[in-house]
Amino acid sequence: MKNFLLSLSAISLLWYFGFRYLENNGSINLGFSENKEEVTLTAKFPNEKTKEVQNYLTKELNGSDDFSFKNTELDANVTLHNKMNFYIYSNEGNLKIIMDRTRNSEESYRKMKKMNEDLKKILTSN
Repeated sequence: MKNFLLSLSAISLLWYFGFRYLENNGSINLGFSENKEEVTLTAKFPNEKTKEVQNYLTKELNGSDDFSFKNTELDANVTLHNKMNFYIYSNEGNLKIIMDRTRNSEESYRKMKKMNEDLKKILTSN
């Protein structure tokens, strides 16, 4: 009985970690939705694209060197030096940004739309 439980536990762990590995491996899902109140950008992508996405976010959103998205996992509300305010959830292979349109400028809104297009290019390039 003890060997059976150990075997079952080992198989369960292998199954769990195997599917977690395959979850973002190779597939890309990019979403962009908007209404009068908010804009949402979501992306699921292969883990190996994470560094490229983080580098892009640092370059596009930061504009100065006082904040970096590189090598970070985030679940936070962020206000940048240009007063752009948004919620971001970011970890390996995942990105979600929600921006309240009523608290941000038209320029920030256009930047989010541009980021969606740029991320499509980044995630589908070799």
